[in-house]
Parts: sequence; C-alpha cells; structure tokens
Amino acid sequence: SSDLGVTCKQLGMVQNNASEGLANFKKLALAIKQSKTILCDNIYYLEALTVQNINKSINLIAINNNAKFFVAGDNLFKLVRGCEKISIKGIDFESTGIFTILFTATDIFTILKIDINNCEYLGNISLFRWQAPITVNPEMIPWGIKEFNFIDNKIINTRYSFIVLSNVPFKSY
Repeated sequence: SSDLGVTCKQLGMVQNNASEGLANFKKLALAIKQSKTILCDNIYYLEALTVQNINKSINLIAINNNAKFFVAGDNLFKLVRGCEKISIKGIDFESTGIFTILFTATDIFTILKIDINNCEYLGNISLFRWQAPITVNPEMIPWGIKEFNFIDNKIINTRYSFIVLSNVPFKSY
C-alpha cells in the first residue's frame, strides 16, 4: 500500500467477478473498519448479506476512470458513533439487486463532514438514509451533520429517494 491508501486489488478483492461479491464486501468492510483509505482501481462487485456497523471514517477514492462498484444487498453500511467523516470521490455505483442503501444511520451522534464528489449512481440505489428520533433536542444533546457536500454527481434511474434525512439537524451558521 502507498501513503495515499491501499487499492482494492491490494486488499485481495477480485475484479469483474460477480461471484466474488460477498468476499469483496467483507474485505472492503474490514479495511474501512481499520481506518484505511481505499483506492478503487477497477470494477468490483459487492454483495452484503448482513449490514456492517461502521464506527470509523470512510474514505473511498477512485484512482482511474474504471473505478466502479456493482452493489447488491439491502443495506451495506450502518453508520454508528465514531464515524465522523465520509469521503467518496470519483467512484461509480450501480445496483444489481432489488434495492440497495449504501449508508444508513439511526443512532444519535455527529458526522462532521460528508463529501461526495464526481460519482455516478445507477439503478435502484439510495446513497444515505438517516431516520432519527424526533424526541432528541440537538440544543441539549449536540448531534447531526455539520457539513454535507454533494458536488458534480450523476443520479440515473434510481426510482427511490436518494438522500433521506429525517429529523437530522444541520449546524446553522
């Protein structure tokens, strides 16, 4: 791996092979849990049978124009306390399943920054869903999203709500 991060190939992920989706997803989730920056270097299939709790920041970066994840499974990652930043840059995502949610959250915690740039999303896919309890006052218990940047992305034929933030406070300036 380089100082910039570790490639999917270096993680042992197998490119262009749908039958490797479960194994690829496990390797990707483990690298995220180890706080690694993942450099997507080709086309990889990801399939989740069980959602992975993530309490680390997520950093996924394309290093060429071939960077793509074909995703299947209901929910891939559940964000929990400790996940402070999400950065996804230049990676295309396509749902091969009935419906996939990449990131979901229900807990009360703070995400400092979400940066999603230059990605393409195709098919029955939802990027982010956070359904929070209406009973928690963010003035008493600080939580929510401080900064959310969604820049130069394409969303094609998703047929579902792409970003859902229900009762989630943003920092006011």
